[in-house]
Amino acid sequence: TVITAAGNTATATVQPVGNVGGPVQVHIGVDVVSGSSPSWAPVVQFSNDGTTWLAASADETIPAITTTGVTVWRVAQSRGTFVRVSWPLPGGTTPSFTASIAIWS
Repeated sequence: TVITAAGNTATATVQPVGNVGGPVQVHIGVDVVSGSSPSWAPVVQFSNDGTTWLAASADETIPAITTTGVTVWRVAQSRGTFVRVSWPLPGGTTPSFTASIAIWS
């Protein structure tokens, strides 16, 4: 996926552990970065209905991505039934990121 604008991934279902939300892992692989001072700030969002998304808390914010490589984010207990990765418009001058995003629960 080429990231040049705000967006989000498809929704994934969180697998419960007992009667609480289970663990979630997000892997982001960035193969290509271009532009001047590019910065991409994805966040993990949870929802109980797949429509209304909770604002990311501090531990759900993925550190800004500015170069190629792999970023792994984990949480032991989700805050909802559904999860996705969302992001605002990337920062910098004509920023572009070619990335693969995988969500596991």
